[in-house]
Amino acid sequence: MQLCSLLEVLVLLPSLALCVQTVFQPEEEGKVVTIKLKRSAHRGVNRRHSSFRSTLLQMSSGTKMSSRPVPSDLYGVLRVGVPPQEFTVAVDTGSGNILLPSKKCPSMACMAHRAYDDAMSATSKPLAFLASNASLPEDGARDVAKVHVGTGSASGFFTTDSVCIGADADLCVPTAIIEATDMTPEPFNLVTFDGILGIGLPEASLDKRFNFLGNLAEKKALRNDRFAVWLSKPADDKDSEMTLGGFDASKLGSEVMWSPVQNLHGDTASGFWEVKVHDVAVNGMKMGTCPQGGCRAALDTGTSVIAGPTEIINSILLELNVADDCANYETLPKFGFHIDHFVLNIDASDYIKKTEDSCIHQLQALDIPPPKGPVILLGDPFLRRYYTIYDRDSLQVGISLAIHNKPDGEPEDMEKVAEKLMVHAT
Repeated sequence: MQLCSLLEVLVLLPSLALCVQTVFQPEEEGKVVTIKLKRSAHRGVNRRHSSFRSTLLQMSSGTKMSSRPVPSDLYGVLRVGVPPQEFTVAVDTGSGNILLPSKKCPSMACMAHRAYDDAMSATSKPLAFLASNASLPEDGARDVAKVHVGTGSASGFFTTDSVCIGADADLCVPTAIIEATDMTPEPFNLVTFDGILGIGLPEASLDKRFNFLGNLAEKKALRNDRFAVWLSKPADDKDSEMTLGGFDASKLGSEVMWSPVQNLHGDTASGFWEVKVHDVAVNGMKMGTCPQGGCRAALDTGTSVIAGPTEIINSILLELNVADDCANYETLPKFGFHIDHFVLNIDASDYIKKTEDSCIHQLQALDIPPPKGPVILLGDPFLRRYYTIYDRDSLQVGISLAIHNKPDGEPEDMEKVAEKLMVHAT
């Protein structure tokens, strides 16, 4: 009988201040690599699955989430092992581990995806215990991690192997992964990607061996220890992109506002790219929803909506008053988040998903208990409107308007967009 110690992996969150400045990328050794990210609809999505989670946030099973329609997910490609095994992975700034289904997993949710087979890799090495680099003991005992992801969970062993990313799979570094031997049907049976690539800060990882970007930085494989994310809109006719080692200046639609990452230490540290929001505003009117010390908010590529405490989300929805039949779509107000000197707004085209006969808002109630919450997750609606840069050296987040096309395919007038959406806070 195997002896296993169970490690509950409850990954949750870091808050912000702001300055506006021109950004320089020093010419140093190392690479700047652009990764194409694609969007994919979930398998079998219908009204029966309308309660399916739209966040990859790793949390306790007691966290409350309300029902919302299912958005799509953002994924890239990883290659693991020698010879390489290829996997599609959701790119998630809200976690810090790589999670892949194992060949040893009998769950239907695992069998619906490509599975990692450590026996087929010449570079794989079992990691028996989190507290050491010891190989497997004779009795086969090893640690097991259980990760709660949205409304479901996965559990499995630890394995170290070569992990590669990039169009030519030429950015490689040994990294510890969670090799899932059990995955719940929801959410994993509904998504098309195979696993999760966590690109949060080290505090979001089991330890530094599991932090892929940290391992690349130690190897000095990248020009700078930073990455950036640009999420495309349909009219852009391009894939979304993640740039490793720098950022793409052609995606900047304004000056970059740099804000220090907060909650890096202590009980509330989670490894999220967390910022401080002073207040929420609808059509320029502050709502007074945040306490004196501000609200915690996180830039989260693993969340397909804007999620947050029920009280805040319901207050916003009450002010927006979105008509299900789109009757008031053209007059819907902008709303935004007061971050230091600016209110960073999004408009109806960002927070409404239009179908043939309805308008579906992209906001979701998510109550995360202390000490990790409460927190607002700034997911796709915010991240599509704003180009975000994540600097691991300076522990800052850069936020700029993102360059996009209008629905007719013509470039947006960024001066007009900035005048409307990036408003100096009073």
